[in-house]
Amino acid sequence: MNTMTSKLDLRPADRRIEKRGSTLKSGKLVCGGSWAVIVDCLVLDLSDRGARVETILVIDVPEFFFLRLSDGTERRVCRRWASGHQIGVEFADDAA
Repeated sequence: MNTMTSKLDLRPADRRIEKRGSTLKSGKLVCGGSWAVIVDCLVLDLSDRGARVETILVIDVPEFFFLRLSDGTERRVCRRWASGHQIGVEFADDAA
């Protein structure tokens, strides 16, 4: 990055505080309460602060929902961006 490029000029994936490690895990997006909608996903990147997931369909997820990983871990997440089949989320207890 040269001195003329600000942090705001970078793509969202390049602006994060902590680098995400590439992974390939199955997961589920759980949206809603007693009538939950559950969508299968692949977790492409994962860090202590968030994840990048991909779904087979382009879906409109709410601002807050749950990400359930294949190991049974479930975290409340905040949608930070969505582009096509991919969604970037931040773990809600870390969200500002």
